[in-house]
Amino acid sequence: TEGLIAYLRESEEEDELKYSLKRLIEGLAATREAARPGFSLALAQVLQSFSDLPLSAVLEHILEKYNLQKLNKKVLRNAVFGTFFGVLALFQSGRLLQEPEVVLQAVQLLQRLSQYRDHLKDLPRKALIDILSEIGRAH
Repeated sequence: TEGLIAYLRESEEEDELKYSLKRLIEGLAATREAARPGFSLALAQVLQSFSDLPLSAVLEHILEKYNLQKLNKKVLRNAVFGTFFGVLALFQSGRLLQEPEVVLQAVQLLQRLSQYRDHLKDLPRKALIDILSEIGRAH
């Protein structure tokens, strides 16, 4: 990830950052389960390094990519994981609390994701507790 961040900082092309975000977001729903946390962590680190990038735009991109209402059952499982790991990346970036409207959207999204217990087990609930605990510490 350090190499990617260094490359993006040196690059004069704004499209490089957009392309990298697109690929990282696509990776959140990788069919290889072990790859998803890696993409999530990489996305979190990129978001941490590029603080001028609004989290609201990233969340919007995640929601467009993984619109859970419009997907068939065959790809639903990966999309559920992609959405979850996307929210996790926003939180792990350390910037989530700086954008209150995104916090609200993330909390609501985690609540909706909790209905997919067959796939995610208790992961959304645990992430929700972590986010709310962080809010409590910040205030």
